[in-house]
Parts: sequence; structure tokens; C-alpha cells
Amino acid sequence: MKIGHLHFMGNHLVTADQFFMDFLQMDLVSKISTSAHFYSNNHYHHHHAVNLWQSENSELRRLDEAGLIDWSVFVDKNYFALLTQRAEALDDVMLINAQQIKIIDPMGTILSITHD
Repeated sequence: MKIGHLHFMGNHLVTADQFFMDFLQMDLVSKISTSAHFYSNNHYHHHHAVNLWQSENSELRRLDEAGLIDWSVFVDKNYFALLTQRAEALDDVMLINAQQIKIIDPMGTILSITHD
């Protein structure tokens, strides 16, 4: 299924900011007070959002619990090369090879990054 953007329930916005802004190099484009942050590439209104409305300071959801299990993004080769370098320094990486990066994001979900 293709989805235009995803909204996540997170437990800490600082951790979400580090993932989306520092690792994925997205821009913080909007905030709702201290409860939600919205991230974008290429000046789109937002691609991803993280809110704390029902989950602030909660335990991360385990992969065997109900909820989103994984999500995928397709990127160009240059961006993939940048993310590969950045991923090598992260603790939650499950796989890095020439075709794919798999990482557990701050919401406890598996992100698969592949290139075109």
C-alpha cells in the first residue's frame, strides 16, 4: 500500500527529532506546542509526524504487539549513500547492504530504506 505520509505515536520528541532531523535529514516544518512535531523533505507540508498525545514517556511498543510493524521508503542513490554512512554509527541497525538499510526507529517500528 502507498501512503502519502505517516503519523506516529512516540514517547519523546527529542528522540524523534534526532531520528527524523539528524539521521534522515528532514526539516521540522511545524509543531503543536510540546506534543507533536511534523517533518518534511522538499518543502512538502509534512511527510511524517510524531505525537505524544497518548504515549508520552511510555514504553516502546514491542513488535509482537498490535500496531504498525514496519514501513518502507524509497530514496535516490545519493541519499541512500548518505544514510548508509549515518546508519553505520547507530545502535538500532538490523541490516546494511548495497540495496537496503533496516533500522528500528524511535517508535519501535522497523524502517526499510531502499534506493531506486
